[in-house]
Amino acid sequence: MKIIKKFILVAIVFSFVISNSISYAKDISEIDGDDWVKWSSSYRIGYIVGFISGETVENKRQRILRTSMSVSNDNIPEGMKQCIAMTCSVPVLHSYTPNATVEQIRDGIDAFYKNFANKKVKVIDAIGVVSMQIMGRDPKLIEAQIRFLRMMPRNDSIWYGQKVQECHKYQKGKKAPSNPLYYCYIGDRRKTLKAIEKGLVSKESFLKAGYYCDEQGNLTPLFCYGSYKWT
Repeated sequence: MKIIKKFILVAIVFSFVISNSISYAKDISEIDGDDWVKWSSSYRIGYIVGFISGETVENKRQRILRTSMSVSNDNIPEGMKQCIAMTCSVPVLHSYTPNATVEQIRDGIDAFYKNFANKKVKVIDAIGVVSMQIMGRDPKLIEAQIRFLRMMPRNDSIWYGQKVQECHKYQKGKKAPSNPLYYCYIGDRRKTLKAIEKGLVSKESFLKAGYYCDEQGNLTPLFCYGSYKWT
C-alpha cells in the first residue's frame, strides 16, 4: 500500500511538472528553443524524464509489432497485417537518450540553444542531436543533422507521400539522375559519387532531401520529428 501511495504521489507531481512545462498551448512537437529557455531547471528535467518514459514505451511497442510481423500466421486478418505493416514502417526514434543521465541531456540541450541559430529547432529534435553527440557520432554527420533541422524541413504526410510516389516510379524502371531521391533508392555509392562529379546532384541537394552524403557516397537519412512551419 505504501508503494502504491508513493507511486501515485510521484505521478501527480510529474503530471504537474509536465502540464506546466507545456502550458504554451503548443503541441509537444512544436516546442522549440524559445520555449526551453523560459523553463526552470525542474521543468526541463520533467520534460526529459517524460520523453524517456514515452520513448521506452514506444520502442517496446515497435519491438512487439516487428516480432509479430516476422511470425507467419494465416489466422491474422489481411486488414490487421496491413495495419501492423504500416505501423512498423514508421521510423523509430534515432536511439534518443543513450546511456546518459537526465542532467547530462539537459546540459547538452542548454548548450545547443546557446547558439541563436538553433533556437527554432524543436526540443524533440534537439534531444536527438545531443544524443548523437553523447554517443560520439561522426561530427560531420551531426553538423549535417543540425543544418537540416535549421532548414525547418517539411515532414507531413503529403511530403512523405510524394517521396513514396517517387520511389514507385524508380521501382518501375524510371531513371531520375538529377533527383537525389533516385540515388537513395538505388543505393549505389559509385553512381552517387559519379553523379556528384558530373554536377547532376550535390551534397547540398542530398541535405535538402533529408540525407547526409559522406566522402564514400554512403547516404544516411536525417531525422525530423518536430513540426516546422513551411511555405
